[in-house]
Amino acid sequence: MKNRLTQVLQNYAASPLVRLEKLEKIFDLSRKASVNKLKIELLNNVRIPLEKTLQEFQNILAASKIADATLANLIQAENKMNEYVLNLQYFKAKKLLTQVQKDCTEKKNELHAHPLSKTYLKSAILRVDTLCKASEEHFQFFITLNAAKHEYVLNFSKLVNSSINVNCHGQAHIVACNKLAVLKNIDDENLKILPENKLEFIEDQWDSLYQEYRK
Repeated sequence: MKNRLTQVLQNYAASPLVRLEKLEKIFDLSRKASVNKLKIELLNNVRIPLEKTLQEFQNILAASKIADATLANLIQAENKMNEYVLNLQYFKAKKLLTQVQKDCTEKKNELHAHPLSKTYLKSAILRVDTLCKASEEHFQFFITLNAAKHEYVLNFSKLVNSSINVNCHGQAHIVACNKLAVLKNIDDENLKILPENKLEFIEDQWDSLYQEYRK
């Protein structure tokens, strides 16, 4: 029984940290059911201290719930940062990095200020550090390349052109086709002389086509 209880506690301590918001009620019910089941098992085994073990179990559940809320956005941001870097979307990545750094500071402060013992929050704190560093390291790829900003926009435009499915032979995609025609007329020489705010706008327009018409 003791080995089984230890395994249950360990499984909860290492439980997945990202859950869909719409399933939160189900998980709450699951937590309550787990606690009730644990009470029954503890009552059937007098050698295990009931109150102390239940409190440990409740603390682990509480830490898991805190970690869920804390890490969800950071995990999503790290995945998005990786996508932006792979696509050479410099301006999207730069903007996201600023937001990530702000969120990381806030989440760390929240965890350190939480009344729950840091024993239970240690893994969440370490995970926040890991995710924040990962996002920053992804962005460092651009620093390593040391390319001109317009080259990133040019390469992203080529990616979008080869990755979207827009039918310009009829009227169905007329707005997208007009936007595409304008963007295609901005060649490398024109991109070179544009300021960063204009390059960012162009990258954003290419991204809107990419998100809506990606194959």
